[in-house]
Amino acid sequence: MTVPPTEVVATIAEAGSPVLRVTTVSERRPWLRRVTTPGDARLGPWRFQANHDVVDWTAYNRLAACLYLVLGNDGRVRYVGKTTARLRTRWPIAPAVDAETGQQLSNQLFHTCWEAMEAERAQSPALGFEVRAITEPELAQVILALGGEVGHLASAAKLAEDVESWILLRAPPPWNKVRRRRAARSTPRPA
Repeated sequence: MTVPPTEVVATIAEAGSPVLRVTTVSERRPWLRRVTTPGDARLGPWRFQANHDVVDWTAYNRLAACLYLVLGNDGRVRYVGKTTARLRTRWPIAPAVDAETGQQLSNQLFHTCWEAMEAERAQSPALGFEVRAITEPELAQVILALGGEVGHLASAAKLAEDVESWILLRAPPPWNKVRRRRAARSTPRPA
């Protein structure tokens, strides 16, 4: 029996462990990330600052490949990504400065989906988000149990990357717009 792609995503999200919670995102003075590359799009300026909690510091700092998903507190998956290093490299709590004065601010949580988070948050101010992660060994067990079209990926050498690509082609979360094209070029086909 083939499991619908949206159910695959929901099952993986449920199996993932909560790592970060963005409890509130409030509009404050515009801020900039401190980046070293001129023209880096992650610089900003950004309108919102997140009140967040790292709920699992071990998972946040773990050196291991994993798939991560951003869920709204309404249960919908907004974004899927992967890392082959540490989750903290994808979701850094990094130095920031006031966009107008250049004054140092407290470190800010950031991710490349920040622009989409800001846009959705502006429309739904009560919405909170959770970042969940699932390591490759755990992910292999989940997709083996699901079987069907996604099950063949369980033995992939780059499991998190291959499952991310599979999801982006079949059930892309709304914040993954740009990354869909890249997935179409790199997803392995079943033998």
